Amino acid sequence: MMRRQRDARMTGAPPDDEPGRPRRASPTVTSTSITDAVGGARGLLDSGLSAVVFVAVNAVAGLRTGIIAAVAVGVALIALRLVRHEPLRQAVSGFFGLALAAGVAGYTHSAVGFFLPGIIYQAVLAVAALVSLVIGRPYVGYLAATFDEKLTGWRDDPRMRRAMAWATLLWAGVFALRTVVQGFLYLTHHPGWLAATKLGMGWPLFAGALAITYGLIRRAERFGADGTGAPGGPGAADGAVGAPTSPAAAGVDAVAGSEHDRS
Repeated sequence: MMRRQRDARMTGAPPDDEPGRPRRASPTVTSTSITDAVGGARGLLDSGLSAVVFVAVNAVAGLRTGIIAAVAVGVALIALRLVRHEPLRQAVSGFFGLALAAGVAGYTHSAVGFFLPGIIYQAVLAVAALVSLVIGRPYVGYLAATFDEKLTGWRDDPRMRRAMAWATLLWAGVFALRTVVQGFLYLTHHPGWLAATKLGMGWPLFAGALAITYGLIRRAERFGADGTGAPGGPGAADGAVGAPTSPAAAGVDAVAGSEHDRS
């Protein structure tokens, strides 16, 4: 036993590696864990339900009644989660966004004003994602590290840096697409289509982007596990999965490289 402990100190092995002692499990990021963190699939659908109710009631009974109905739906969703002992974070944050949307609609006396805060929010997210790429700090890397402590060293792995850059570019595209489509519908005064696109471009786009992000991270981890992506290992010189085949790929490589130079 003393020899094992001495060998462990010399090799730097953690005490948990000693025989007979349970090994602590490291939390691992999964698509399910990230979805749960934002309220689950139902939480994402709930975020568009108030908009649908608002548009439907507004068309029948007017703007004021539509606002009241939308707020009532938000309150009901919070109450339902309380009764079912479900997480409230997504419902509460969604209610604050709903209250802001209702306030803008009431202030502007326009049904499309209900959707303006959400459009601005998506634009801000798109800009933030692009800025994080430009400065060489793709924000998806930091977000993923909060879900999986094994990813805290992602900046030290060229392949992982490139995966995070691609994932951040993907989410920037999602946010930008929502901004452009919904912004056009806002400018052309189509509240019904705004409600439809809020739902259609909500959960489906989120699920697709999440699945791709998860795949990029896991692919980079697999390469790193067999030594091909570790710093100093084969392929670490250029830090790329393959040769750039497009300006976008070259741009992502430049971001990953600049991030490495600053670290």
